[in-house]
Amino acid sequence: MNNEKVVLAFGSNIGDREENIRTALKFLDANGVKLEKFSSFYESNPVDYKKQPEFLNCVGLFKTKLTPFKLLRLIKQIEKRMGRENNIEKGPRNIDIDIIFFGRVCTYTFNLQIPHPSYNKRLFVLMPLAEILPDLKPVNNELSIKELIEICEDKESKPHKLEIHT
Repeated sequence: MNNEKVVLAFGSNIGDREENIRTALKFLDANGVKLEKFSSFYESNPVDYKKQPEFLNCVGLFKTKLTPFKLLRLIKQIEKRMGRENNIEKGPRNIDIDIIFFGRVCTYTFNLQIPHPSYNKRLFVLMPLAEILPDLKPVNNELSIKELIEICEDKESKPHKLEIHT
């Protein structure tokens, strides 16, 4: 497989959130998933399961030679290696890595859905994404990331940009 452009979203709300994300980035890099662009960090309210700390969120544009399923396997290995526990669905976690886009690939299987099925419903994904790819028109969508922000109905997450140097 050629080098494919991939967008990954990161979230953390347990422990040193910034360090958790930076550690995940190091593991990705060590496995050939190379960072090209990285957004600012955003702090956001939890959605779905609300009784948990605020999240630190960001997105990155990467290049990889991995297939979508091999990338997913790597991500799950990184999350496990970092001690992620899935005790409560949508609950607190030290690291969460989601594949948002994988080139122009569309796939919907039990384990993997690309584009991520809720990326356009979450401002904590769209706002950092707009920093690095504002004019991107995702596969199967006629609207750009900037335009998707304008119509996003997310009233819960309320992300705000932090002054942390990425």
